[in-house]
Amino acid sequence: MDFCDRQDNPTTGKFSTAWWTRQINYAKDVLAQETGYYRTWQPLSVVANIREYDNPSTLCWGIQEARYEGQGLTPVDVYQLMEDSGSRFDGATSSPTTYAIKGNQIELNPAPKRSVTSGGAIISATAGGNFANQPTNDAIEIVSDSASDTTQTLTVWGTTFQTGDVCEESIVLNGTTAVSSVKTDWGDILGMELDAACAGTVTIREASANQTIITITAGNTSKGVATPTNTDGGKAYPLVMASSTSTAVVGLYGTNSDGTTEYDNCINLTGTASLTRKFPKRMDMITKILVGAVATGNNVTVTRGAALEIYGGTLPTDFSGESDAATGLPAQFHIYLAHGAAAMAEVADLYEAQMQGRATVHSQAFWKGVEAIRAYYSSMQMEKADGLGRDNAFQNMYDMS
Repeated sequence: MDFCDRQDNPTTGKFSTAWWTRQINYAKDVLAQETGYYRTWQPLSVVANIREYDNPSTLCWGIQEARYEGQGLTPVDVYQLMEDSGSRFDGATSSPTTYAIKGNQIELNPAPKRSVTSGGAIISATAGGNFANQPTNDAIEIVSDSASDTTQTLTVWGTTFQTGDVCEESIVLNGTTAVSSVKTDWGDILGMELDAACAGTVTIREASANQTIITITAGNTSKGVATPTNTDGGKAYPLVMASSTSTAVVGLYGTNSDGTTEYDNCINLTGTASLTRKFPKRMDMITKILVGAVATGNNVTVTRGAALEIYGGTLPTDFSGESDAATGLPAQFHIYLAHGAAAMAEVADLYEAQMQGRATVHSQAFWKGVEAIRAYYSSMQMEKADGLGRDNAFQNMYDMS
């Protein structure tokens, strides 16, 4: 934005900051498309029995891969799809097996049988269960303060110590006599549920020192178990976020993408309230959310992930002023955006007689920058593949400049 005589010409307005910002944003988009800026999986919502979907607004370049309900899709030629539309779009199978790119759209074949809205709420902000005295490699015991509570069964969900695997165990009450779990290496207890209400208060405690984890008072049947407002997981990865700092474990119970019972789906929160975590397994139906290990003052929100995802470059956020920076790009690359904007000033006749020569210089600098960023991303990919350092990427940049 500094490659001009003045940034604010009161006579013509051609050098205004707003004008240059528009040029910078155009150069930014060109640079993103040319270099494959920040390749990532991007979500799309799908509608039942619809074949064509608009590409995400964040997509800046060609799609490399696509997957639906966790399965990779095979790309096909769009013209062949159109010729075969009579036989290939009959919806004979429940999940698309191929896709094609039609301009700004992705087309699935056959059409999905169900609608899945990415980001749809599974459960709104729900307070944690605040379970204390977690067993941490110990058994647990259950006991009622009423001798008549001898027929109820308590189902407990929790993690195995140090592994993070979620398991469940059902324990039958024996009135005022404590009953110990068979499992002796519980890590965190995430939730518990009685099959019938008890006459007395049931205490769940860790076995070695008898310290109380939580109680279920008379007439109640569960603790740490939240019921989703929307049980449809869409065969997508559920997402979870906490309202305040936490590293507690949250678990899910339901059926996975294959339709089989799944209760070993859990994830640790990250310690920050603003970061959304993805659960490790795709869920078809979610019937329980286990929040017992989370503090009471921390609200847990779970949303649905994306059933349809496409892999491609991300379009950076537009600049809005002189102090903005392109998120994800090293600072050394920002100058290339200014070169690109200056080169585009050629069409606005900003430089009059000197226009062509100056624009050519800036254009050459911009395209050198494009090549440098390509080398940077290529080196970053190599780093992931075989451990080459980031320093190689910056060296490439300087060499090409």
